[in-house]
Amino acid sequence: MNLTSFVFAGLPVIIQQYADFYKQRDLGDTLRKLEPDFGLPQIEEYDFIVVGGGTAGSIVAGRLSDNFNVLLLELGGDPPPPVYPAYIASINSYHIRTHPSINEVYRSIPQSTSALDDHGIATVHAGRMLGGSGSHNSNVFNRGSPLDFDYWAKLLEDETWDYKHMLKHFTDTEDFVGRLVNEKDRNDYYGHHGPLGVTVDTPDFLSKWNMAALEILINDANQAYGVAYTRHGIPQIAHAKKEVIISAGAFGSPILLTKSGIGPRDVLQAAKVGTKIFS
Repeated sequence: MNLTSFVFAGLPVIIQQYADFYKQRDLGDTLRKLEPDFGLPQIEEYDFIVVGGGTAGSIVAGRLSDNFNVLLLELGGDPPPPVYPAYIASINSYHIRTHPSINEVYRSIPQSTSALDDHGIATVHAGRMLGGSGSHNSNVFNRGSPLDFDYWAKLLEDETWDYKHMLKHFTDTEDFVGRLVNEKDRNDYYGHHGPLGVTVDTPDFLSKWNMAALEILINDANQAYGVAYTRHGIPQIAHAKKEVIISAGAFGSPILLTKSGIGPRDVLQAAKVGTKIFS
């Protein structure tokens, strides 16, 4: 066995050790903060609350923190150091994408046309750590198809969602350094002063890890004003003076909305969840 194979063979153990270390350290910080009123939910107030510290949520929280007081809630913790060098040998990235300490595992109901080698049950792994799945997918950056944005704009009858308008937000996040096949596209399609790039700014927002969002708090006017969550099993409440932003991923966001009584009426009734906002 060569040195590279030996190092990567131990990745699962290394990842678990780092995950345990970060969780224990974070638990200590949580308990010290709660000591005066231990066991009682603490209500904290922020301008914005972002639920989900994945690829999108981290950027949203970072941008907002330039001018506002922001709370970012993330179920996982800091990505273990092995996440980064693991892609030296991409064949070993399987450990990163599947390790239970830094991933959520979702399984579909039986499908008739896909995942047929597994009885029609598709398994999807989503990153449970700061950066979300972007932290174990080689940090690949992809804007998405312009056709999708243009379709959403047409569907919503709101041109601000089309690709031409969204492009400004993409370029605002970039600090692009590199060579292009067509250099004349550089200034029109790439940003040079954003937080994502060769040098990444460290945003000034409060990030709470190892938390589980239980419910979006909604007032009588059907407006979200906060989030009830637990951190290491300790109840917590945070209020937002401006907005609550749900960015918990393609799976996590609808689950949280449903648990909060927001969604299709038949789904809410089947789940025996009190209906607040339905379609």
